[in-house]
Amino acid sequence: MTNPSVFLSYSHDSVAHKAWVRKLAEDLRAQGVDATLDQWDLRHGADLVAFMEAGIREAERVLMVCSSNYVRKAEQRKGGAGYEGMIVTSHVARSTDTVKFIPLVRDNPAEPLLPDFLGPRLWLDFRDDLLYAERLEDLVRELHDLPCFRKPPLGRPAFLSNSAELVSEPVALERKPATAQPVAAAQPEVTKPVLIQPLVIPTAPLGPPLRSGRQCPSFAEPP
Repeated sequence: MTNPSVFLSYSHDSVAHKAWVRKLAEDLRAQGVDATLDQWDLRHGADLVAFMEAGIREAERVLMVCSSNYVRKAEQRKGGAGYEGMIVTSHVARSTDTVKFIPLVRDNPAEPLLPDFLGPRLWLDFRDDLLYAERLEDLVRELHDLPCFRKPPLGRPAFLSNSAELVSEPVALERKPATAQPVAAAQPEVTKPVLIQPLVIPTAPLGPPLRSGRQCPSFAEPP
């Protein structure tokens, strides 16, 4: 894993503010981030403009400590913050979707929190010192590209089986040319004889002879 490089852009608001920025740079270097800071990289007699241009151009990311004084100077193009603001503006104009510049809000209680040229970029809130360790970890994870949660890969619906996946694409069948089939000679139709079975009607069994002297009445005369 290579060490990411950053350039810290800030305004010299006060001795305490400069000490806070220096501590941030020290903590970043302690966690494998090659931080460039004017307090130890810029010597007396060096070209300040060249230092700022090279720092912004050569660093992978630029950390912009957006205090209220920094935002005001960047907007009014005053001091080092104003000149760095012009450099950042040109970068953003060439590539509006760049993620090179990371705003860090510090000592800035009210709007505007960021210079206008940064647009609606996502920023880290370093205003609460009690949350410094958490925000520092968020920043280090971003710089090392080690987020807490990574986007999982796309899967497939659970109800699909391997067999369904195999037949998901149509298969072209090879069609063979038709060949002429020989025509069989016509065979004479043979009529099979029909056997007729005789109808047998069963008869009722015979009973005993009638032993009565009574005569049946005639249907011609009433009884």
